[in-house]
Amino acid sequence: MQNTDWSLTSRFSPNEWPSGVAEALDLRLMHELFRLRESVPGSHSMTPSPIFGAHIRNEGNSRHSTKKGTRQSDATDLFLPNWKIAFAIWNRATQMNFGGIGLYTDTQLGGNKMPMIHLDMRDERLMWVRDAVHGYVYFQNDPRTFFKILAQQ
Repeated sequence: MQNTDWSLTSRFSPNEWPSGVAEALDLRLMHELFRLRESVPGSHSMTPSPIFGAHIRNEGNSRHSTKKGTRQSDATDLFLPNWKIAFAIWNRATQMNFGGIGLYTDTQLGGNKMPMIHLDMRDERLMWVRDAVHGYVYFQNDPRTFFKILAQQ
């Protein structure tokens, strides 16, 4: 396992992540997150989910899964303080090397409703939004509903 180079960012620190997460995530993901965080204004905070499974899962087929230790997770979920910042970060992420980009409209952090973004390093671009009414809506399958959900935020 390679070590994350924390000198590449002044806006993330290892203690923001649940114990054992930051050092277990794919290095490409971490360094792309650092590039993202450094490319937006300092006021655009991103809070890694406090839930371990939002970053690393032993089972399953998601990008979070380590498939019982046979790969590193190359996905993470981050909370964003409001929709103005969420849209700015989403827009910037679409210009970077992230493959999977998902926005969640029905998430909470500390009991407060707050947007969440999923970012991963899959090879091909896949974008989605999730809300309580429609569930997961993928841009390539239904762009009208995708943007309708985002416009309601």
